[in-house]
Amino acid sequence: MTHESTDQKSERANGTTSAMVKVDCSIGCTGHNRWSRIEAHSMLLVILLVLTACGSSGGEKAHEQPAPQSQTQSSVRSACDVLTGEDVSAILAQKLQARPDLEDQGPRHSSCGYYPAEGYGVLYLTVYWRGGQQEWDTWQMATQYAGKTWEQIEKVDSNQITGASLVNGLGDRAYFGGILPSLVLKDDILLEFKLPLVTDEKRNFPLLAQAALARLQ
Repeated sequence: MTHESTDQKSERANGTTSAMVKVDCSIGCTGHNRWSRIEAHSMLLVILLVLTACGSSGGEKAHEQPAPQSQTQSSVRSACDVLTGEDVSAILAQKLQARPDLEDQGPRHSSCGYYPAEGYGVLYLTVYWRGGQQEWDTWQMATQYAGKTWEQIEKVDSNQITGASLVNGLGDRAYFGGILPSLVLKDDILLEFKLPLVTDEKRNFPLLAQAALARLQ
């Protein structure tokens, strides 16, 4: 769901090709050629990222119509207004500041990061104001394909690696991604949470999502 340049997508595609060569070897090889857990995580992430990029790049310009000029100037919404720094600080019990990603704002989507006084962002929220159902469908298609591919190669459920699971009682649909992004769909609005430095993320994800959903109503 990240917006990438053509060169970036090409690099990821090339990386996937190289990885698939390694997959072929891992099927017929043993011993030192067997994948480590870190390599397993990396391969699954590459498959998902390439698939979601391919799934959204083809139709994004077609379905993302520009907003009227008056709307663009006066009513562009911010993800930081959906989930505030105060919300996140209270839920995670640490002081964090919400900072909009000024390079990733527009009539269709908006991104916000949540940072301590010093250091890296603890979590990131992207809100797709429209087209959320399509984004959800693309992500589900990618995860299902990657999961089946992984099971054929490694004979293990991919959810055991990612920690992913569906979540009941959040919006219309919700998905906890584990090491992958977590999603909440409400009508045609999609909330995408990335939780790189959130502790006990499986418990805190629903709390963060509930706080954001409350402001969408």
